[in-house]
Amino acid sequence: SPEILFEKYLTSPSRFVRVALPAVTERCLNYRSEELSGKRCSADQSERIGEEIGSCDYSVVPLKKIMSTGIRTSQESIPDARRSPAYTFLKQVYIPEYAMPRILNHWMTVQSESDSADDQSREAVCEWVYENLDVLLRYSPPGYPREITVKNHSTLDIIGFSLGGIAFLYTAGTSFLTYKWRQ
Repeated sequence: SPEILFEKYLTSPSRFVRVALPAVTERCLNYRSEELSGKRCSADQSERIGEEIGSCDYSVVPLKKIMSTGIRTSQESIPDARRSPAYTFLKQVYIPEYAMPRILNHWMTVQSESDSADDQSREAVCEWVYENLDVLLRYSPPGYPREITVKNHSTLDIIGFSLGGIAFLYTAGTSFLTYKWRQ
């Protein structure tokens, strides 16, 4: 998975070199976590390195989405017609792993220009979103973005509304006069 430090030095003369290690196994990971846990800070180099069984590659850590449960629970109590598409969008959206190095590279180039780390990361992500808006729009739920349409009323609609208004005024006037002249 992408690492910001690796991406920072990728194009420099001090770039990192990928080391090919044996495939990760459960036995290797267990050895690292159990046997080497107390020996990592040892003065003896052979104890820090450990045995050959612990020389394997890192396990793959897939990218994960983190969402507040408040988004989901707040949406459950709202009728579908008034519900925001945010939860559905966030649940479905997927940023591929190959996009992360581009975002991190952009972040590193922006770092020298801006003071705030939040601004730098936001600008890097916004740049990627701008470049890939068509991909992200595929994840928007049906019916979004919502569009307001103006309905043009026909002559028949206008006549109907007018007659309805006249009938209402006639009924209200008759009711008022009946109440006033009652005996």
